[in-house]
Formats: sequence, structure tokens, C-alpha cells
Amino acid sequence: GVQSVRILVANAPPAPPAVPPPPSSPPSPPSLPPSLPSFWQTIAHQDIQAARFPNSARTSFAAGTSADDDAYMALPADHESFRRDGVYTFRLTYGGGTMLARAAGNPDWLTSTWTQTNWVTEGSPGTLTCLDAGCTKWNAAGGCSKFKGLAKSDSGCAVLDGNGLQGCWYNQVGGICEWNGGMPVAHGWVADIMTLDLLWTSVPPPSPPTPPLPPLAPPPPPLTPNDDQFLADSWARASRGNCIAKVHGLAAFTLEFSFRLPRPDAMQTNAGTILRIARTNDDTTQPGYRLPLVGLRTHDGGTPDVPVLYVDHLNEYERLAGSRRVEFLLPILSPPPMPPASPHPPAAPGWTLAVADAFPGATGWSSNRLLVHTSCGSFGEMIGGYGVFGSGAYIEKTFDLSDAPPHGMVRVEVTFVVIDSWDREDAQVLVDGNLVASHQIRYGGSNQCGGSWGDYGPVELAAVVTTSAVNLPVRITSTVNQGASDESWGVQSVRIFVADAPPPPPPPLSPGLTGDPHLHFAHGGEADFRGEDGAVYNMLSHTNISVNGAWEMASFLLPLHWGGMKVRGSFVTDAYIVVKTASSGRTIRVEYSPNQPPTPLVHGLPGGGAATRLHAGEPAVAVEDVRISLEAREGGQGGGAEVLQVSTAGWKLEASARLIWRSTVPGKKQIDLSLAPLRDPLGPQPPTGKMVAPHGLIGQSYDGDGIAVDGKQDKYKDLWKAQGGGHEIVTQAQAEGAIEGEGDDYKMADFFGTDFKYSRFAVAEAPVRDVSKLTGMHRLARPTTGAPGSASTWKVSSGTIGDDEREGQNEPAPSR
Repeated sequence: GVQSVRILVANAPPAPPAVPPPPSSPPSPPSLPPSLPSFWQTIAHQDIQAARFPNSARTSFAAGTSADDDAYMALPADHESFRRDGVYTFRLTYGGGTMLARAAGNPDWLTSTWTQTNWVTEGSPGTLTCLDAGCTKWNAAGGCSKFKGLAKSDSGCAVLDGNGLQGCWYNQVGGICEWNGGMPVAHGWVADIMTLDLLWTSVPPPSPPTPPLPPLAPPPPPLTPNDDQFLADSWARASRGNCIAKVHGLAAFTLEFSFRLPRPDAMQTNAGTILRIARTNDDTTQPGYRLPLVGLRTHDGGTPDVPVLYVDHLNEYERLAGSRRVEFLLPILSPPPMPPASPHPPAAPGWTLAVADAFPGATGWSSNRLLVHTSCGSFGEMIGGYGVFGSGAYIEKTFDLSDAPPHGMVRVEVTFVVIDSWDREDAQVLVDGNLVASHQIRYGGSNQCGGSWGDYGPVELAAVVTTSAVNLPVRITSTVNQGASDESWGVQSVRIFVADAPPPPPPPLSPGLTGDPHLHFAHGGEADFRGEDGAVYNMLSHTNISVNGAWEMASFLLPLHWGGMKVRGSFVTDAYIVVKTASSGRTIRVEYSPNQPPTPLVHGLPGGGAATRLHAGEPAVAVEDVRISLEAREGGQGGGAEVLQVSTAGWKLEASARLIWRSTVPGKKQIDLSLAPLRDPLGPQPPTGKMVAPHGLIGQSYDGDGIAVDGKQDKYKDLWKAQGGGHEIVTQAQAEGAIEGEGDDYKMADFFGTDFKYSRFAVAEAPVRDVSKLTGMHRLARPTTGAPGSASTWKVSSGTIGDDEREGQNEPAPSR
């Protein structure tokens, strides 16, 4: 459009300007499609195999607290703000069950998108208009299963359904009951998983009044490199993280822009968000409003001087992705200053620093490549780096420890910098020719130097070696197989510590019960352990306590973005604990089999007779220093858990029974086990007063060295590719690299057995394991509070979690 035309006349040519001419005006930004900003808001979600809606939801229309919950509903109170042109727009997605098989070859049938005139809490569906093939398919169903739009259900088995108050509850939303083992859908299909989304679209802003014509002004002077203004030499479009922009010396500023959302199926997530837009008023989602940009970093895919910018979607909640990128216009500015490098971590308790080499400045190193120093963006300086150290490169030095204190142990710490396109390759440290530390790395993060790949950056490698040598040969290398212009690395520092005996143990890390680990070790290491079907393995063996678990093979389904793919995994389904009381030495046995009640059962209590069954809420059974109880806890997977607690003078353990996430066998339960020492497990043990280091699959990690060791783990995407890209995955890892010996060494002859290769149940003295012989990745445990060696130091637990608690919930599905 045109707002004004001005014609100026003069009787003589105007005088030339007294200042240099301004820079050329920026070209007009590319126009965006006329569509208004919009987003999908998840208002209901259910995995009926894990949880059902409470009856109260039929009137409250609410359940759960997050769309990640297995039974969730939160209808917007201001639902009128979602109505556009008299209709609401919904998207309903089902998965699992027979629905998946029925839709094979027609994935559009899994999702229905439509508009309807009624709000969903009304009793009858209004006018339905289908917007995709899925809705058309559902609407074509015959009889009672015909989809007519969502409304309040008159059945006691659903909160909403596709028939309203008409006697049927097909297209169930908010399942209180099951039908044929799942949720009834159009055409008599059955589903396990449901997600309901509601579309919000912005209202076009009113046209602003035509502003008065500004007076003529002399041209401004040209911008200088130090001006905190937008440089108007060019424009770029930021779309799905592929576009570029620079920022010049600004920690925060404002910017006018317009944006639109890509299609939902094109949305992706990236943990390295480099730009966030904060809300300033209720209308910030409309084009043309001014919003502050806060925080800035470079992002993989760019180059050091042209970082990528993108934003989190305002008012957006995406259940699977967590955040969505927004397409917008941005002017090119000059780059920000690089942040300072982070300082070295403090020395571990009990160790003395003997040598500290930092680059540049360190001497005495040799290499099979030219020894030069380079710089890589915010990572700073290093020896080697891009274009220098690549495939086959190494640096080495023999450290002279003759001036160090007398020692029996040496700890090597290396700050290793990863640059460009590493593809699950290893950074390595060798001492005296033996591999002592290894870290597998894949490219990712912000691009700081070199090629266009994201640079992983600094990695802390650490290893402990039992040696009293005064000459310590150290070599640093990698397993990359490309040249230094494609996969490169450098070293920023090497530190050598010595100790005359095993130092006091630092606090172990809290394991948490999310993410991938099947076994979670005391210092934060992780590994998966598939085991054998029906086999019993020892998880903790220590003075007067032994904890065994029974493994069972079972299958579960991955989320919808994996297409409901099946994983044939494993679970701990039964726990067997043997303890001896401190005073009399009475042997007490506890068995817990939540899939085969009545349990838990306690054997060996004073007075003899039959075993005693525990009930939730009853007082604990106490014998001398041993206490055993059962507790019911609300929340969590499947709506709650039953927790067996056993404590002695030295240990506390919890065995939590919960439903297996998306199990193919409804009602099947697994056990999550956590272990926590109540005193220093490496301190003197009764009755000898000598050290007995714990062992077992998990117990051995209480070794007091402050080194986390990661073993083999099952990565779904890698397994899917290796196993042919079919419709199911079979787990394989046996904690290789993180445990002494092999998995079979921990297998028990019977449920309550205490004897195996590494048993510590009745031994007088036993050393800690030699962690330098473990081939898994070695890394530093994160420092926490607590005096080394004190009981509080060891209060944080380690343990197991089920094979379903892993990255498949959030990991992007592989492309087929």
C-alpha cells in the first residue's frame, strides 16, 4: 500500500550535504505468508496402560499436573479466547493397540483434525467440519462408533467422547475404564495412547492511524563499528535454526520483527537455544510488537562470526519436543564478545597437586604432529586444535614426580577440546602404555572454529592409577578417523595428583529416576544390564547384608513419535534381601515379589513360625538394628508406588514397585532399587575392624575414588539401525566396561544366596576394586557438600531403574 507521496520543488539545486552520505538503506525484508501466529496447546493426554482418569474428572475436567503425566487434562478456563469465527479447532491423536495395525500404510488415520461449534464440556456435539483425512475416516464409521466431534460423555467410563450424551463412548478422551484392553476408537479400533490439542490463533491487530509526516531532517552520519545500533547493510530470515545474524556488543536490546509458526510436524527441538524472547504484555504474539532479546550464544551450523539465532515460541507447550522454533526477520549486527573460559575444578579431597601443565606455556611435550598453539572461539587457546591434531595424532610427556610427596596412587586429569564432526569417537588418555580414560563423543553445541559443525568443546578426562613410580609416561590421543580439517582436537591442561593411600571418598551423585540408566552407580556412572530371563544377580554384597534381584524379560512400546515401536527389554521384578543383626547375628530374609502377592514376606523373626507379611501403613518390624516396613506413595508412573524399606546399622535400601511404562502386559510391575550407606562403607567393619569394600553390580561403585565410570548403554537409535530398522528393538548391554569381570560372575545360585565370585557378605577384609582396569568411560564425579568420609557424605543413593526409563521418551525417532 501507499500512505503518502510528497513532491518538493526548489528554484536552485540544493546545497551539498555537509556530512558524508548515509549508508544505503536496507532492502525490504522478505514478506511472510498472511497466516497469523498460532500454536497447539495440549489439553489432555493419557497412556491407559499406565494410568486411568479418576471419576472426579467427569465433573472437574482436570487430572494430573503436566502433559507428561500418564493421565492429564487441563481445559483452558478462557476457552472463548480459542474460538475463531465461531468454531474451535482440535487435533486428536491415538496410538498403540490395534489402532497402530489398522493404520499401517495410512498413518494419517492416527490423527484427526477438525473444527466444531460447541465447547467440549457441553452435552452434545455441534457442527463438525473435518480438516484432514483422519477426521474423514473417523466420521465415515458406522453406527455408534461414528465420530461426531467431542462433547461431555454420559458414560461412567469416559470424561469426553465422540458421541456426547448419546449412550456410546467411542473416541474416548479421559479414560476411566478400558474396552478390549484399551481405549475405544472409531470403527471399533482400540488404542493405548491419546493426546488432544487445541489450536490458538492470534487476532489481527487493528490498523494503526496514519502517522503525521515527519519534518525533513539532515541525513545521519554513518554508523561506526562501536555504535550500539542495528547495522542495516543486510537482512536474514531465521527459520528452523538455519539462518544467521550477528549481535554487536549488546547484552540486551529490543527489536521489531514479525514471525509465523512452521507446521507442527516440521518442528524440531535443540537444547542449545541461543535466543529467548520474554513477554512484555498479553499481545506479544502479534506481529510488529517490540520484544527484548535476552541471552545470546552461537549455535551449531554457523561459523564463529555469524551465529544462528532462533526463539522459543511464546505461550507454547509441546509435550514431546519441549520447545518450538519460530521463523522471524532479524537484521545482521556485529558479533558479541566471547565469554571467559571456566576455571579448573578444585582438587579432589585427599589428593596433592604434583604437576600442572597449561597451554600455552607448558614444556617437555612431544608429538607426531607439529606442536603449535591455536585458538577456538570461546574455548580459548590450546595445543593442537583445528587443522593440527586429527586422525592418528598424539602428544606425550614423561612426568618427573621425584619432587612429589611419597605416593601409592596417581590421578591424571586432562582438559581435552573436541572440534568439528566427531561421530561417536573417543578421547583417550594412556598411562605407561595402558588406556586409563576414554570418553565417547558426538559433535554438537555451538560452532566456535573450523568447519560448519557444532563443536562439543572441552571435556574433562580423569583416571586413577595405582603406582609409586616417579616417572609417569602420559599419552593423549583419540580414535577419530578423519583429517584435522574435518575432525580435530586439542589439549588445554594436564594435571597430575598423588596420594599415599585411597583418599576419603567424595560424595556420590544423586541418581534420579529419569533418563536412561538401568544401573546408576555411586559416583554418577551409568550402565545398562540386560541380564538373562529368570536369572538372579547380586546388586549389593557387604558385611552382613546381601541384596539380590531377579531379572525378567518384558516388552513395552515407545511414544508416538517412534510410531509405537516395541522394545524387548528387561526389568527387575523381584528383590531378595538377606541381613544379619548386629548383636546376635540373627539371619533375616525378606522377599518382595509385587507381581506374585502376598508379599513382602519376612522370614527369621524371633519366635519362629510362619513368615510375616508386611502391609502398607503398619508399624515397621524391628529386630535390633534392622527395621523393615512397607509404604504406599502417591504419584509417579502408573499413579503411585509401593515401597519396601529395609535399614541396618550400615545401609538403607528402598525397593519401589510400580507399573511398567507402556507395558505390552497390562498391570505388570517392576522394581526400582536404591541403596544408600548410613556410614562410611570403607570404614572398619565388625567384628574384625578392617576394611571390607562393598561389591555387587552396584555396590562395587562405592570405591571412594571420586571417579564415575560409564559402561555400555543401549541407545535406541543405534540399536534400531544395527538390528535392521524393523518395528522392534532388543536391548543388549551387559554393563560392559563399568563392572569387574562379566555379568555371569554376579549370578546367584538361589534367591537368597550370598555366595558368588565377589561376595563380601562374610569376609574379614576386602580391598576396593581396581578402577584402572575398567574399560568404560572415566570422568570426574561432580563435587557436592559433606565432609569426606562422614556418614552424610554417603547418604545419596545409587540404584537401578527400569529399562523403560530411557532416552526413547525424548529421543527423536529415526527416519525410516
